[in-house]
Amino acid sequence: MAAPKVYLSPAMHRANPCVYPREDGQQCYEALENNEYIDILEPILNRCGIETKRGYRRTPMNGDNGNDIMKRNVAESDAWGADVHYVSHTNGSADGKGNSRGCYPMYYTYSKNGKKLGEIMVKYRKQIYPRTVKLVANSKWYELYKPKAISFYEEHVFHDNAEDAAWFHTHMKEIAESAAKGLCEWFGIPYVEEGDERGTCWWETFANTPQPGAASAMSTRYAAYRAGDFLINLSLGYVYEVTGVTAGDNSSGIQYEYKGSLNRLEDASGATEPAESANPTPGELLVRIMNSSDGVGGTWELVK
Repeated sequence: MAAPKVYLSPAMHRANPCVYPREDGQQCYEALENNEYIDILEPILNRCGIETKRGYRRTPMNGDNGNDIMKRNVAESDAWGADVHYVSHTNGSADGKGNSRGCYPMYYTYSKNGKKLGEIMVKYRKQIYPRTVKLVANSKWYELYKPKAISFYEEHVFHDNAEDAAWFHTHMKEIAESAAKGLCEWFGIPYVEEGDERGTCWWETFANTPQPGAASAMSTRYAAYRAGDFLINLSLGYVYEVTGVTAGDNSSGIQYEYKGSLNRLEDASGATEPAESANPTPGELLVRIMNSSDGVGGTWELVK
């Protein structure tokens, strides 16, 4: 089973000012604050073994067409094969006076799985948000009914309410962590706490991999590789570290460093693959797979 894929679609509105007084002095807008939130959420999802792709970063008050951006994001999400289409917005009060507060995320009315995902996400948000959190069904909004993936649409807070806006801007990390916990539960993978992760480990049986140091034939999943990831050839026992990525769409853009031979691969349950070497030699490595034993990839830590 491949790593789960979440498409991150930030707000694309031209205006929608937020009342929060930013430390940098610039006017805050819905698109600006939601992109900053996605900047925090994306690496948290990645450390949990979730693959991500994010939508266009809208600059507030420029000449971009918001509807075109939204449609382009959905098309990109579909083409990429996202499992979840995650939309990040903040809300505006109906009276235009900032008198509303609360968190009202949405799911597509006719999606049973969308509702199930939404219920999980709301469960975690209620643990941190001090006001009303209510899941809302919606059948009219494009990014709910159009994506092929299951859609979840955040309306984190009301950006025109001073208390709500301040809470959002001072709790972005906690919000992102709660969203990541919900997505991890949905995908059936453990949430990886900050500091527990070391990178992503990819492993397969590559009978055609040449001598140590020539790792270009290791895999076709080049686009998912990041610096610090480990690549393990189970058939030959070679372990490589990704040291750099200059182009993620082909092997020539990936830089590798040979790290040693593999002692054993241990998943979260303690099972080993392959069997532990009876007489490990100097330089052999033990790698613990922290959240996956599906034969494709997961987070890792070096045990010795």
